[in-house]
Amino acid sequence: TQTLVSHAKVPPVECNPIDPPVLSVRASVNDSPLAGKDGKYMTLHAIGERLDKEALTNPAIEILPSPTRDFFEIRGRGEMQVGILVEEMRREGYEMSLSPPSVVKHRNDEGVLLEPWEEIQIEVGNDHSSAVIERMAVRGAKVLDIASDANGRQTLKFEVATASLLGMRSWLREFTGGTA
Repeated sequence: TQTLVSHAKVPPVECNPIDPPVLSVRASVNDSPLAGKDGKYMTLHAIGERLDKEALTNPAIEILPSPTRDFFEIRGRGEMQVGILVEEMRREGYEMSLSPPSVVKHRNDEGVLLEPWEEIQIEVGNDHSSAVIERMAVRGAKVLDIASDANGRQTLKFEVATASLLGMRSWLREFTGGTA
């Protein structure tokens, strides 16, 4: 428990733990032919300082330096959280290369490798629902619920591995014309 109180007799309030990171990207020095064209902070040291500053104020972000000190692994709760951090850094003048996102896996006490699963909800028009269900089934999702409304839309609930969701947003946007 982490409670600040004005008197010792006031009982502490239990706090909920922050969900662990499920997604990671690697940030390294931009070594492309266009390096140095956009940013003013381009060294790994400058990138590392900015990431450490973010880790102090954002408890849901984890920053891990590589053993060879040639990149930093940025871990967060999802694509949006990591994307917002990277975009903020870009606007501040940081220039870096990013790896494609990957899912954070860890081992439990018995040594079993665990990967994160998500419960997701997708709202689509009736004309797109069967294709979305098929695409999610191919990705290993389990249908939890399907509900229709009077406006010709369906709410689809799935349980799916986080790794299977990577790239799904762009397919949904393209397939449904942005109506999902």
